[in-house]
Amino acid sequence: MPNKNIQLILNKTTANLGYEGEIINVSKGYARNYLLPYKVAEPLTKSRLQYAQKIEAQKVRVREENILQMTKLKNDLESINKFSLKRKISENNNIFGSVNEKDIIDLINSNTGISLQKEQVQLPEVKEIGVYNIELKLLDNLVALVELHILPETSS
Repeated sequence: MPNKNIQLILNKTTANLGYEGEIINVSKGYARNYLLPYKVAEPLTKSRLQYAQKIEAQKVRVREENILQMTKLKNDLESINKFSLKRKISENNNIFGSVNEKDIIDLINSNTGISLQKEQVQLPEVKEIGVYNIELKLLDNLVALVELHILPETSS
């Protein structure tokens, strides 16, 4: 029985197939009718294989640099550890309005110059003055913990 599969290298990340630069085994019909005409993948050649290995090495290097940079950022944030935010309060220490991820991002950016994304901030529900622990998810496995102090706003 002849081999009905062909090896291709992906040009772009595709659901259920793999990531860009990955080598895949697919049936000849799928390759001939879809992957090759739409330039989703190309036949595996020595030059394409070398190119894919070079691209993968670059990605690994960039990923390692990113990990080092985020580790330094985590150490910087944890050395500061405490951020304070003033809010108007009611008579029973409940705050007016809310504290959301954007407030935290602006606070950290104004104090340190570090810009974060909204998805990186894990904020507990903040309803009254006090101290709250905030998780800043820098990478998938790298989390910085900082304290948020909600203080009453003094009226003069």
